[in-house]
Amino acid sequence: MPSKRGSYPAPLPYHQRTLSSSSSSKLYKSNKPSGGWKRPLRWFLLIGTIMYIALYILFPSSSTPSQPQDHFAELAIAQQLHPSPPTTASIPKIVHFVYGLKGPDPTLDWIHYLSIKSAHDRLSPTTIMFHYHYLPTGPVFDLARPMLTLHKVDLAPTTAPFGDRPVTHFAHQADLIRLDVLNHYGGIYLDLDVIVMRSMDHLLRHEFIMGQEGIGGSVGLCNAVILARPQARFLQRWQHTYRTFDQADWNYHSVVLPGKLARHFYGEITIMNHTAFFWPLWDSHGLRTLFLEKNYDFADNLATHVWESAATPHLMAGLTPSLIRNIDSSLYCQLRHLLPHDGQEPIRPCRILTHSPRSDHLVGSWPLTPVPLTLNPSPATDTSGNDMHGILRNGFFLPNDDDGVYLSGQDSYLFLSMPTNLTLTPLTIQWHTKITTQPPVNDQGTVMMVQTDVCKLWIKPGAVETWTLTNGWVWERTSSVPLSFPADDQYHVYTLVLHSPLSSSLLAPALVVYRDGYVVASSQAPTFENGIVRGIWFGSAEPAKYQDPWDTSASLAAWYKKINIWERALTLQDLRNDPLQSFKNADHQSWLLE
Repeated sequence: MPSKRGSYPAPLPYHQRTLSSSSSSKLYKSNKPSGGWKRPLRWFLLIGTIMYIALYILFPSSSTPSQPQDHFAELAIAQQLHPSPPTTASIPKIVHFVYGLKGPDPTLDWIHYLSIKSAHDRLSPTTIMFHYHYLPTGPVFDLARPMLTLHKVDLAPTTAPFGDRPVTHFAHQADLIRLDVLNHYGGIYLDLDVIVMRSMDHLLRHEFIMGQEGIGGSVGLCNAVILARPQARFLQRWQHTYRTFDQADWNYHSVVLPGKLARHFYGEITIMNHTAFFWPLWDSHGLRTLFLEKNYDFADNLATHVWESAATPHLMAGLTPSLIRNIDSSLYCQLRHLLPHDGQEPIRPCRILTHSPRSDHLVGSWPLTPVPLTLNPSPATDTSGNDMHGILRNGFFLPNDDDGVYLSGQDSYLFLSMPTNLTLTPLTIQWHTKITTQPPVNDQGTVMMVQTDVCKLWIKPGAVETWTLTNGWVWERTSSVPLSFPADDQYHVYTLVLHSPLSSSLLAPALVVYRDGYVVASSQAPTFENGIVRGIWFGSAEPAKYQDPWDTSASLAAWYKKINIWERALTLQDLRNDPLQSFKNADHQSWLLE
């Protein structure tokens, strides 16, 4: 056996291999007499083959495609082109942004400034070219202006010189302009909602680079980040395919088509993995990871697209430096380092925990005591020492009252991010809630919901439900246990305890809910998968799409305070030792359902 890896001799190519004399003798020598029965069989096979070919010619199958399955009109256009060679040996360190095409007097938002600042600080470009038609105004643009080289561009109503298709939407005009400036100057194009995470110098030796959108490029190759030499061959082919542009097909030419073309011109393009530029994705899972959870460290990202149009309605509206400094989320923890600051106040760090570091396995404690709400969303402070601060949106406190926080039953919620390796079982969640008689109780509202990638444990005013993700995208209810929440304007203490299936028993069911020390719901075999907990919701549930109007059908008007979460299943004795009087006075027999 070789002493180290790689000491085996390399195998010869097949065309250089020869048979040894011993092997050839084995191949060609036979002790069996030749039989005359083989000759008729050969004639039979020959005649059968001729008849099959004749039938195939006379009666061709209607299912046989007349052209390759991946044939499409743009491929023929791209193949007919004889592109000019690139004019430089590497990609220039010129960064390009395109903005100000929509209408007069645009302004820059803070996410746009941070995109420019990230490119300036982390790419160290020779120039940042800002291509505009209407010049932005306002204080944020004034802050970014010293980093930019301005270049005014004309609005093109058609795809000319690549055909004469109409182009009316500013986003499609930006698609054409980015290709034009890259073909002329070369460099690195970035959308203004792309945050650069680290240097891309190691990529500059390539001719043309795009990144996958979706795992394995399931959506296509996204044009929000493009690296190119001047006159890159793939870029020229792509431009010419705009002869078939149809603005009704929103992202076909910008995302889908380059992915299709890349399979045929793989020698002219370098494709980056989906995590390089466009992960997390724009779906609910990805937006939650960026804006609500605090568990993604961007270790595999060269940049990240924050999907401004999808995130703005409910996650990024009204973004300010104060929100970025005070709200702990995966994205905001990264953006803090790009904000202008005077150096007097240190940048508040974000800790990403895999598990609770405490000996009692307490994940977090959120008292929700009244504080002035100067931000929306506002931080829900964790006092456990684990820095698991939550996010409170559209909630409010009554001044000088220990009544906790009120969630209105509209687009208001409390979201708590969890450690990266915390699982659904074992787990204990305890919270105080008060449900009022006005407005009327929404039976489908969310008292509390534990969310994983494949399962939701959803507590509603009338039941504890489990929902499972099927077919990768459809949520289906798989079990339901009756549970009632009194709407009596009084606070009650609720505790959800989830035991792992192996440790559950008659005295410790897999799922049990206590109210004020008494069991009000339990199940020996709830239908859920033990996945990683991605977050815990109070007052509302995650919408199917964050960019749509908020789905209030799952919202609940209620008061909340004193939330505690443990990364273990608390025992009966643990609960009886709780300082709350209701637990101490509960009769032992009341802990079990009949």
